[in-house]
Amino acid sequence: MNSRRWRNSPLNPVRAKSIIPLMTNKHNDNLALLIDADNASPAGIDPVLTVMAEFGTVNIRRAYGNWAKTSLKGWEKILHKYGIEPYQQFDITKGKNATDMRMTIDAMDLLLP
Repeated sequence: MNSRRWRNSPLNPVRAKSIIPLMTNKHNDNLALLIDADNASPAGIDPVLTVMAEFGTVNIRRAYGNWAKTSLKGWEKILHKYGIEPYQQFDITKGKNATDMRMTIDAMDLLLP
């Protein structure tokens, strides 16, 4: 991930601290973490979970991606270490981002039970 994308990424702890207060005024909320593993580095997860813990309990931890890709092998230890559930999303069509669509649908399902 280049530095510009990292600065604007919700995985950047500095950006996360500025976004999360806008989302809630309460603490001890139930939180969900949905990760686009195809476009995020597993090295950034620890600071993200640290910041999220300041605002509540992360009850749902999911990482979406095509786990058949060798580029996602670095996520395996992180998934186990932090109890993140992997969600398989195959790359059916080149150029289409099915992972983003799946994450959006799941986020809506979580928000509107």
